[in-house]
Amino acid sequence: MPPRATGDWHAVEGIGCFSQSANGWTDNFICHQWFEKTFIPFAKGCNISRKPILLISDGHQSHETPEMHALAFDNFIILYCLPPKTTHKLQPLDVGVFGPLLLAWTSHCENRAIARNPITHYNVLAEYMEIRACSMKPTLIREAIAKTGTWPIDFSKFSNEDFAPSKHTSTIPSFPPSFPKRALLAPNSSDPLASSPNHKEAEG
Repeated sequence: MPPRATGDWHAVEGIGCFSQSANGWTDNFICHQWFEKTFIPFAKGCNISRKPILLISDGHQSHETPEMHALAFDNFIILYCLPPKTTHKLQPLDVGVFGPLLLAWTSHCENRAIARNPITHYNVLAEYMEIRACSMKPTLIREAIAKTGTWPIDFSKFSNEDFAPSKHTSTIPSFPPSFPKRALLAPNSSDPLASSPNHKEAEG
């Protein structure tokens, strides 16, 4: 999307503009400014069908402010936040965009370092935006959207295993008080049960 200088955003010649927050994450103000000044004009300009516009987000609180809801309602935009714990399957950027971008950026930084022309805070924006433009192609984005099953719609992206309870990963066994004593092994230095508090209780 074409960047625009809004609010506390800083324009960089030949690149566009950027903003910053205290903790490095998008906050309510920045997201609202981007939504109003960049997304809405760009999305409406591309909306040939004049049907409602769907914006899918990852559910961060900055994506669901009352101001954004009001703007979305006035501009015929549907805001849909992905359910918690599903972005690894449903967020196109996570599924198929950020990975290749990270690899390309890492390789670029390493090559610049080898050439003794490293990335610094003076050139990081220009260098990153160049790699981003080369990596985030429309074809890659379409493929990522298809992988999530968002479009074309594919309900098979989630299997029964995805809804199964978490697997027990602790290496220290734990037993209820009613656990049969005879089922416990005799404690020894190599027996993990020997260090279990429940084992000692069962022995007693």
